[in-house]
Amino acid sequence: MMSSAVTSQPHAIVREKHLSENVWIRKPKPGQQVLDKMSDLSDARHLHVHRNVKGTICSGKQDYDITDQDGKLMYKAVEDSNCCCVHCCGPARAYKIIVKDPLGLELLEFHRPVRCSDTCLCCCGCGLMRMRVTEACSDVVIGDVKQRCTFIREKFDVTELVENEQTTLIGPFVTCRCFANMTFQIVDDKNSEVGEIWKRWKGAPNGNLNEDHENFGVTFSAKTSNVMKILLLASAFLLVRTHVQ
Repeated sequence: MMSSAVTSQPHAIVREKHLSENVWIRKPKPGQQVLDKMSDLSDARHLHVHRNVKGTICSGKQDYDITDQDGKLMYKAVEDSNCCCVHCCGPARAYKIIVKDPLGLELLEFHRPVRCSDTCLCCCGCGLMRMRVTEACSDVVIGDVKQRCTFIREKFDVTELVENEQTTLIGPFVTCRCFANMTFQIVDDKNSEVGEIWKRWKGAPNGNLNEDHENFGVTFSAKTSNVMKILLLASAFLLVRTHVQ
């Protein structure tokens, strides 16, 4: 009887033993496990995202290569969305970006619900853009990117839940998919610019397709934490893909 009781409730017994000895078990912070797996972000000052063009969204998932300032492959990303949502909702569609390491291990998920992309029409609150970043295959939330209600320049609040750090993204006076180049300023809590999210037109290889959204990225300051770098990478997917695709 004693043996069966120990086997059926191992976690409860271990917990009582620790409490009786006044030993406290310190739980890791939310997202700490994935941060440990992405420690190579510490040396990154720039992340460049390039979409590998392989047919249409209906013929397969869209995948991306994420490299650092030296051209080293840091991560790969795959968009999980469906053909119907792409054609019916366009840039406002819901999707999930799965970020993996070069060996295919899933690390992060960027969740973007269906939202309107026109600020003037969406200040009711339910239409403002947002993205949530979680650990892959779990409900552990690392942080959020949320659009503010503004009428002149688009602004987004980037909040991470590990150290409760917050950053603001400020867009240009006009954001339009027709513009070849676009830049969002990254501003810290002291209103100092500490980086930027950008997309650049590099020209279409066949001279016909407008594929300026295939190349975009984010530049950080030297003091940017790894968890904030993750959220700014998610912001790049949210901002650039919303305005250009």
